[in-house]
Amino acid sequence: MTVTYNSTSNIRPPRRLLLTLLLSALFLCAPAAKRIEKSVLENVPGRSQVVSGYSKPDSVTDRLA
Repeated sequence: MTVTYNSTSNIRPPRRLLLTLLLSALFLCAPAAKRIEKSVLENVPGRSQVVSGYSKPDSVTDRLA
């Protein structure tokens, strides 16, 4: 009795299965991403402090030159 193995078989998962897995992963990760975004934005100040002498782009260019 001889058993042959075909290593070039074209077995592919169905597209619906792949789409279902992808959408499930997206729905599971979305709430975690929102929590991360919310916690990062809580640490950002509402207004920026401007150091004197750096209020205009020309003055910044002159100081850096």
